[in-house]
Amino acid sequence: NVVIGCISLAKYPRKLSETTVYDVLERMEVEESEGVNFRGTAEIVEEVVVLVGCQDGSVREFSLKEVANQGDISEVDCGPYQVSGPCFRPRRVIQVLENKDPIIHLAAPPVRTQVREDGILLYVAARRLDRKEGATNIQRSQEKPKESNGTVTLEVHRVLVPHFDGSTNVTISDVDEGKQRRRSLDQFECKVGRDKDGKIIHTLPFKMISTAKPLLTENGATQQQRDWSIFVVLARANSISVYYEQLESQDVYEPMSFGMPSKNPLTALDISVNKADISCGHYRGNIRVMNNVLNDVERYHITKAKAKQLGEELSTQIGNIRDPRSKTITSRVHWHALPVTTLVYDTMSYAMDPLLYSGGDESVLVTWQISQGKDRPADVQPRLALGGIVHLTCSDRCDENAANGILVYCEDNTLQLIESHNKGKIWKVQGLSDGLDGSGNAGNRLSLEIDPRSDANKNSQLIISGMAQAPGYIHWFNPSRERLASTLEVAPFNRISRTEPDELPPPTPTITCHAFSKNGDNLVTIDEYPTENPSLGVLEKQKNGEEYGVISTIRFWSWNDSVSAEGKEGVPLYKQVASMTFPHGPKHRISALGISRDGSMACTVSHSEKVFRVWEKRKGPLRGLDSLLLNGQAPSWTCRYKVTVPAGLSNQPTMEDGVSFSEDGSILAISFGQSVTLWDSNGARLLTSFKQCFGETDIELVRFVNPGLHQDLLLVQSCGGVSLRSPYGKCGSTASFTAWEFSAPAGSIVTAVDMVDTHACVTISLFSPTRNKSQIILVDVATGKEGINGDESNVKSVGGIDGCVRAICALGKRQEQSNWGTDGNRKSAKPLLALYALSSTGELLLFTEKSEMHQRTATGTTLESSDIYQSAGPRLDMIGTNDGSAQKRKRTQELFDTAMQFEESTVATKKMALDIFGLSASENGTTRPSTAELPSLSGNFVKAFVGRNLARNSAE
Repeated sequence: NVVIGCISLAKYPRKLSETTVYDVLERMEVEESEGVNFRGTAEIVEEVVVLVGCQDGSVREFSLKEVANQGDISEVDCGPYQVSGPCFRPRRVIQVLENKDPIIHLAAPPVRTQVREDGILLYVAARRLDRKEGATNIQRSQEKPKESNGTVTLEVHRVLVPHFDGSTNVTISDVDEGKQRRRSLDQFECKVGRDKDGKIIHTLPFKMISTAKPLLTENGATQQQRDWSIFVVLARANSISVYYEQLESQDVYEPMSFGMPSKNPLTALDISVNKADISCGHYRGNIRVMNNVLNDVERYHITKAKAKQLGEELSTQIGNIRDPRSKTITSRVHWHALPVTTLVYDTMSYAMDPLLYSGGDESVLVTWQISQGKDRPADVQPRLALGGIVHLTCSDRCDENAANGILVYCEDNTLQLIESHNKGKIWKVQGLSDGLDGSGNAGNRLSLEIDPRSDANKNSQLIISGMAQAPGYIHWFNPSRERLASTLEVAPFNRISRTEPDELPPPTPTITCHAFSKNGDNLVTIDEYPTENPSLGVLEKQKNGEEYGVISTIRFWSWNDSVSAEGKEGVPLYKQVASMTFPHGPKHRISALGISRDGSMACTVSHSEKVFRVWEKRKGPLRGLDSLLLNGQAPSWTCRYKVTVPAGLSNQPTMEDGVSFSEDGSILAISFGQSVTLWDSNGARLLTSFKQCFGETDIELVRFVNPGLHQDLLLVQSCGGVSLRSPYGKCGSTASFTAWEFSAPAGSIVTAVDMVDTHACVTISLFSPTRNKSQIILVDVATGKEGINGDESNVKSVGGIDGCVRAICALGKRQEQSNWGTDGNRKSAKPLLALYALSSTGELLLFTEKSEMHQRTATGTTLESSDIYQSAGPRLDMIGTNDGSAQKRKRTQELFDTAMQFEESTVATKKMALDIFGLSASENGTTRPSTAELPSLSGNFVKAFVGRNLARNSAE
């Protein structure tokens, strides 16, 4: 795999050739429109290329015109995987460094009016690898960078790359066809280490930029251009290195370094549009402009070269020319309280009065006009995003439109274009706000799921919460457009930046839990909001020892009917209908949250309070005394009851996903440590409990699932493994399902799990901390074996994923299957398997099953009637013949009445009904599966049956 180290955009004039398709097409367009024949002429065109520097010492070249003309590609097949959306391959690979030193910076000076027939001029900065005698290039490419005694050696090269002539691979040597193609300009060492807090500190270059301007000579009263002066600036925290060269000259000039204050290191840099000044942003928030420094460097080198050519003493020739390093005229301004992260000049501003833009962690775009002698900003644009400004650049239009704008990229992964003249926002695009927060943490637990209001296809929106750079927000992400579709601000707060660079950022609100109803009409959230008052809420401490309070709030939301399915900008998708601060008391946090499928009930668990509460959605208006006390305004949600956790389980923790309701909401499952308890949600009675042990790890997820015809199975997951069992007993009540367990291999942990309803399998994510790799495994629901439908020849795993898969979800909704009116000879086409995964590297990954593989598997499988009509519920014996012949299906009530003929009375008691309901549920499974529709968990009747069977199974 090729790792990208840097990227640069180059715009160079060159002569048209007959070697590329786009050159031929451009000739034809010009000839047809203007009637001019360019054959045999040297027509000059502007070519814009994207140059990508890689870790193997190569530069990959892409034509911007080809990229722009292929934007309608929906999917690209890249061999073992497929990429959704446009994907481009380089038109050629240029091996710049034969020893394969990793390229970390790349710069192409904009020489726009000089046509070079010999190629494109590039400057690269690369890390030197250790050189071993007799080692091959492959062995050298696998070596680590030289970091002896806390130092890394870097080398700066000047490279002349030939123009594109149709060749896909080009190797650059020092001398080619009498021309010097590569030359080393400088070599130096950079320090790498850690400070007292363990943070990595280094003096590696963080930016490399270049510029070019005409080199004029006086010819009497006029000035003529004789060459081009090229400047390359390499910025480090402790110094700035300026490299000077002339385009057509082979003279070598010594690089000049300018030191930076050790207590106020350099953090940002840019070259002015006048091509003479260099602006420097510093750690303490100040900006320093080195006035006319590039002109001084140019004058110093030219005069020194003349003196050397004439053979005279240097002092006599440059006696009145000072060394730019000895004294530099600077201008200083200061507005930012935090480090300046980026600087950029407005390319459309005047060279005599340029506009400078700066940004930092304050998320404020600051405009400067330093040439006018002003020490205050000319304009400020606050609150551009939820995160600080990372990068600024001016948008150079490729067309003839004179409009100009500023591209702003922020920490919350937003990219927006702002007009330079009035600071109006033209457009804004936001991606996933994952990454590290201001304190270096990766954020809270990520949650990834398909929007319940969608049809769960490949283009459905994803719901993501727990992003470090978007605290207190729930995201609706559109994967087909690769941008954010909508947001919901759950915990409103004012973003307050630090006042000192070394100060820890203030705590931000977090969404600890959230749960949607099955149709997406109802939403319940739990958020924690920090407060400066340590006596309010739960007491917490920062890393520096400062105390603060945490306020917990439960909020109930309903779907906003005025919003379409795609959402409207500025209109929230959900409206808050009720909320309560400190739902479990001011000194207790909420550990877990669950909501019933119909959205009528919710459950919260507090480990510190050792209780759980069931919340009920109120129906109808208030009456009587309640109406008088509440002025006729009824809260839409109320706490129905509070239950104290039994003594044997009260000290065991409950994780965020440790609560789940059954399909009809009658059974409530709650995990405590390594135990799972089943409760009557109506009467708050404990039905039974069982242990699920995977080593010493606590249960992280409990969920009622309904794969295929199997009803109300319990999916249990911890770091040590995953299990799937039936509430009716360990072995279930029929032969159609047998409980199974999956234990994580040695050296791996389970990080995420989800049910794939369309393929009746469980997807499990395994992470290996030693290798920092993840693997996704598919396990069949019925058999517990790897693969789909228990067939190991099918797709069963995806490996080699970088980082840890923190969340995973499967596409496709469960299709309600019925025994009525089903043709056993008819084969229904299953959708392709598709999984979304969110990794610790901040990548959203989509894994899909190839269509040809799916079709081959589908045509090779034959389903029989017994397979289609198999039921996972308790079985009833068929009365009468059992020869397998086709019969008219009897409804459940008819079968129930027939079974009651064993008793003298047709009116049975509840105990007798329980015995009849479990009749002939044999363990060996020799009885044929029932063809009747059986009820799922509902009412006290089934609750008592569940409790009895689990208790009996535990006793056995």
